[in-house]
Amino acid sequence: MKEHSYTNAIGDRKPLILDRDPPFLIFFGIPFFLIGLLFFVAPWGLASNSDSLSIPIKLVISGMGTVAMLVSLIVFRSASKISVLDRGAGCVILRQRLDKRSTRRINITEIADVILDTSKDSDGENTYRSVLLLKSGEKVGLSNAYIYDEAEAKQKVAKISALIKDPYSSSFDCKRPTSPVSQSGGIGKGVVAMVCATVIASPFVSWWIAANSHQPAVQDSVVSGAPSPALDKELHLKAVKFLPVEEKIVFVTTPEPGHEGMVKIWFIPFAIFWTLFSLLWLTVALGSSVTKRSITGIIMSLFGLPFAALGIGMLLTPYFSYMRELTTIYAISEKRAFAVDKDGARELVAFDDKHFGPINASTYTRKLADGKSEERMDLLFRNNLDPEGASVTVGFWGIDKGAEAKAILEEKYRAKN
Repeated sequence: MKEHSYTNAIGDRKPLILDRDPPFLIFFGIPFFLIGLLFFVAPWGLASNSDSLSIPIKLVISGMGTVAMLVSLIVFRSASKISVLDRGAGCVILRQRLDKRSTRRINITEIADVILDTSKDSDGENTYRSVLLLKSGEKVGLSNAYIYDEAEAKQKVAKISALIKDPYSSSFDCKRPTSPVSQSGGIGKGVVAMVCATVIASPFVSWWIAANSHQPAVQDSVVSGAPSPALDKELHLKAVKFLPVEEKIVFVTTPEPGHEGMVKIWFIPFAIFWTLFSLLWLTVALGSSVTKRSITGIIMSLFGLPFAALGIGMLLTPYFSYMRELTTIYAISEKRAFAVDKDGARELVAFDDKHFGPINASTYTRKLADGKSEERMDLLFRNNLDPEGASVTVGFWGIDKGAEAKAILEEKYRAKN
């Protein structure tokens, strides 16, 4: 039942927050929920090899996802406790921050004292929190979060105790810790907001920077279709590791820079959450270890660096993808499809490979600078996960004269089968 007095009281009867769990703890449940949701739905059509999975395997994978989501719900529930002194009703209300649900009401007359509860963390360091000692002997924690600063904890207990004894003698609202590292690893709201804004904007800003870099592009010199003798020779030289000299190249084309990144933008939300979580965990763990002067804790905290770096790398993928595509040439020879860019040549698929096919083409219209439009195609023809399935994940992205390339690949696929 919601407590209306919590939101409607005014003046000197305004409720005061005594203690609460730091909001950042809720973020620890987000990765569990996202990964759990992915595992829950992937076997039923999202994954490219879902058609080949048996029903029992699908149920097991979905079950794992369900467990992960349940863990996230436990985190959300356990990390959102808030205690409020309702001076109008003369009671302390223990509530859940997320759904505003009151879990318990304790009349001030039932409270004998406010004491300091001491515990130990995994490193054996003392941690503290404020606890109500009821006249019945029961102890009730005002939050689920412990802090490391004993002086701060004692000061908070003293203020809460004075306020419980005389609710109108002072105005105390425990909205933030006095120690910058005790509860949130030294993260201020302004810093958190700035980091979140930077992380969220970085994929789009990086793409914009790449699009406005004015780097020379092979699209300006390569015409889709049969290659010129000079280009044929250049591609053979760059792909010499897998392309014999006598193997004829029958078709070349180039991608629309940035198009593949926009098609795969679905991974950006995951990258944003992954990066925010990694940075948050790293900051909190490192800040706490530095505060406690724990060398072991500092070393363990540094293990979060690779995860943060991976997240930053995912966020910058649109930039690197765009810059790579400025130098990318797709090619089809008599026996294989391959790509050449500034980093070298790589074979996408050999036509006698079990991973080749089926052919999946989708056409879209691209607006040109002069107001005209042109038709381009995403042409996928290789499946890395399930060679027997119908889904394909690798191929040519945003190419001109896609119908011509599609006809060549379909002929090769028919000859294979």
